[in-house]
Amino acid sequence: MELHRAKRPRVVDLGRESQITASALHKVLAQVRDEGIPDAVSSSTRFRQRREIARQSTELGSLILQIEVTAKSGKTVVVPVQSPIAMLSLAVRTCPDMANILRSLTSTPQEPLRIAVHSDEITPNDPLKTTTRRMEAIYWSILEFGPARLANESYWFTLCTIRSELVYTLGDKLIELMKVILQPFFNTAEHSFRSGVTLDLGDAPKLIFADIAMVVGDEGAIKAMTGCKGSARAKLCLLCTNVVSHRSSMLPCPTGVLVASTCVDKARRTAQTDAGARAFILRCNEVRDTMPKARCDETQQYLGWNAQKAGMILDDVLNVKIVSSLCWDWLHVYFVGGIFVVEVTELLKRLHSHGLGATVLDSYLQLWTWPKAYASADKVCSSGHVKGTGSELLGIVPVQQK
Repeated sequence: MELHRAKRPRVVDLGRESQITASALHKVLAQVRDEGIPDAVSSSTRFRQRREIARQSTELGSLILQIEVTAKSGKTVVVPVQSPIAMLSLAVRTCPDMANILRSLTSTPQEPLRIAVHSDEITPNDPLKTTTRRMEAIYWSILEFGPARLANESYWFTLCTIRSELVYTLGDKLIELMKVILQPFFNTAEHSFRSGVTLDLGDAPKLIFADIAMVVGDEGAIKAMTGCKGSARAKLCLLCTNVVSHRSSMLPCPTGVLVASTCVDKARRTAQTDAGARAFILRCNEVRDTMPKARCDETQQYLGWNAQKAGMILDDVLNVKIVSSLCWDWLHVYFVGGIFVVEVTELLKRLHSHGLGATVLDSYLQLWTWPKAYASADKVCSSGHVKGTGSELLGIVPVQQK
């Protein structure tokens, strides 16, 4: 036995004491082979080196900004924010493709590049299970990168990640956080995308202008970011001024102004405007400060907005035009309790009477293997009905097509 162990290649024994996947082990060994063994490998050394990289300074300011926010209790909460201006200056030096894109684009104060901001609540745990380890993650990118690159996470920058429990300590929660973390786009070490930022693209410096043009999120994120009442309340959507839930007590409307959400006559709907949304919020603030709570709640329900002390919509520096910039996350619209789930559920109900249905589909899904880069959909019907994350449900589509 000892002779056998002596002859066995050392590489086989690697990873036995601590669990590591075969693919991860292969990548680590390949990197050691190509770059050599580091002088120090302890977890504290790796942490210190990551922190040094994150805290580096650039000609356009520090990469990580420590922004102080006052919580409802009066305590100070420190929010680490990645400087978008400093990050972009580093990215164009390390990513030739990104530098080439910006080199080919033209931006002016009148026609700036369009910044997209995406908010999502994430968790390191199974998202279908109850967990307290949730974090708000806010990302940003530039729409002129194009659809193909925007579908690649490498072209999205992480603006901020913060535990949700800390966000809840703020007066206006995510509304207030968004106002704070978007400020560095227009005020970082006296640099601003609106007044122009000079980036070193390798061959020559170039002045880049940009402004926030899109706010992306699912229904929950949009409600939390903007302060609108959301789909569970009377005013279902912030893009309309007179559409209310068909179950609302405000219907039937004696004046005929309000229409039910089930109404298919588009002519009866009145579209919201950027100025109108801002005016509605200001009205909610006015009522909150001058009228009894019951009247305040009634007004907020009718207008479809919550009163808010601070937010990206009311902030004069940010001046986010929420109506014209709002973008619903299409993946969640279709796959998270959306059209896809409803239609597949109804289909499976009808197939059940013919000896098919969710159980048969679940058995069929077990015959498939998904690529490692994609979420597996083998458990979306395991509970007897369609249920899963957006990524898991997206993975079932090519299977159904077969």
